[in-house]
Amino acid sequence: MSTSPQPSGQYQTLRGMRDILPEDAAAYRAVEDAFWAVARNHGFDEIRTPVLEATDLFVRSVGEASDIVHKEMYTFKDRSDSSVSLRPEGTAGVARAYVEHGMKSLPQPVKLAYCCNMYRYERPQAGRFREHEQFGLEAFGSDDPATDAQVILACWQVLASLGLPGLTVQVNSLGGAESQKKIRRLIVDTVTPQQERVSDDAKRQLKDNPLRILDSKDQATREVVEQIPPLVDQLTPDDRDHLTAALEYLEQADIPYELNPHLARGFDYYTRTVFEIWGSEGAAAALAGGGRYDGLIRELGGTDTPAVGAGCGVYRIVEALKAKAGKKSFRSRPQVYLIQLGDVAKRHAFSLLGELTQAGVSVTAAFGKEGIRGQLRQADKLGVSLALIIGQKEAMENSIIIRDMSSGMQETVSLKKAVEEVQGRLPKDAGTVA
Repeated sequence: MSTSPQPSGQYQTLRGMRDILPEDAAAYRAVEDAFWAVARNHGFDEIRTPVLEATDLFVRSVGEASDIVHKEMYTFKDRSDSSVSLRPEGTAGVARAYVEHGMKSLPQPVKLAYCCNMYRYERPQAGRFREHEQFGLEAFGSDDPATDAQVILACWQVLASLGLPGLTVQVNSLGGAESQKKIRRLIVDTVTPQQERVSDDAKRQLKDNPLRILDSKDQATREVVEQIPPLVDQLTPDDRDHLTAALEYLEQADIPYELNPHLARGFDYYTRTVFEIWGSEGAAAALAGGGRYDGLIRELGGTDTPAVGAGCGVYRIVEALKAKAGKKSFRSRPQVYLIQLGDVAKRHAFSLLGELTQAGVSVTAAFGKEGIRGQLRQADKLGVSLALIIGQKEAMENSIIIRDMSSGMQETVSLKKAVEEVQGRLPKDAGTVA
């Protein structure tokens, strides 16, 4: 008989949405902290864009033929009868902000980073939700292949700093406008004779934007895609040189990579370099991906501005991190448990709570519990390093008992010296993950 808790209450999460409970939230925070540490080190400044944008922004940037625009966006009319959409990805909004706020006048490249929620109305399945968190990096104003390599390096460093095993970069180039004409023709010529084998989406994309076929997840379509000759053979000399230089920079940074001759991304704005970073063998999806989008700023009303960026799905990284950690908890345990007995002792304990937390000590307490033994049992379950006990006698004498939860040894000290004594007795790793 199942002992799993049954749903209760009148309301539950909507289909495709989920609550991130404290255990998983701690893992999310670990990923976010790793991202912001690397982003700062690479000189990326934080930007926060609205969750709601004009629908046309995504149609013009991501592409009307893309799956996101075609069938996955949350789009509706607001009260002014304007079509608006919840952001399905981050680059379009950041590019819009770059143009709207005249960032072209700033020293280039302008490097921006963000971590926010995205929304896609797709079929809920393992690893896919209609609301998901993503962090991203965008660099505007540099056409140097070293900038491509830096974005890849930064994403790599985030994942490597989390200790994720088996990381490898897959790289390809879609070329510029001239190269893409040849690539599209190549795709059409290869796929058209085998149209009966590909999905309905691929048939539509064959007419709207053949490059999208390369990103198909349909197995039969993938088999046809594998027959397309390598895209790099269609590149102009300039596009080929750009890719070669980017790869040489990756080699300089000791980043392992492999050329994926059919790699593409699901958005229409990509040009030249595209990449994905994968974890251990058997992973169902890439942990990070991105590329260059030199024509997007012009498409959104700005002047010609080269740009390159990347996005990383936090959920996928968290799942990879949890798989690596096994039963290890990502939640930080408190360092100290405050135990009190009686009203006067409770007031002393609350005052000490303020002093300890102000001094940077992690403290927990159960002010509603009256029994010292019960509070000690709870302190033991939480795995704290020290228990601080204030009973009626200690309250009268302005003292406190400090109990080492590992050894069971305890000592009475003056309440005035409590903070100093606690800081001196805490082990260096107190408060780390369990």
